[in-house]
Amino acid sequence: MLTDRQRKIRVNKIIKLMEAAGPEHFDMNYYIRMPDEHASKSLPEAIHSCGTTACIAGFAVIASKLWETHEQRFSAYTVSDFAVGQAYLGLTYEEASHLFRSNWSANMYEAVATLKHYAETGNVEWQRDK
Repeated sequence: MLTDRQRKIRVNKIIKLMEAAGPEHFDMNYYIRMPDEHASKSLPEAIHSCGTTACIAGFAVIASKLWETHEQRFSAYTVSDFAVGQAYLGLTYEEASHLFRSNWSANMYEAVATLKHYAETGNVEWQRDK
């Protein structure tokens, strides 16, 4: 379990990565989707490449730096983005499922607002849940 301070630090790291990449690189329908022409790049390089997108869990993988323990090429078969995101953010399975899987149409700004709410309260709650 994360302390409040750890949760805030990790959430803020994900938010900074998402905002630096921009809304065009955010897509809740894919953990990480990388076009073949960018497959040889590391995740931080690829996320800024045209066409590469990630969701909250995908950005959690990048923030956790777990990709550094794998080969340059990211493989969806070597890392469970859901499990990494869950562990990195200190979520229960139910919370992770709600954060990563319940709002496929969310844009980056909605995701950032949800992450900020989680950082402050420890509760995963999308705006549409309120």
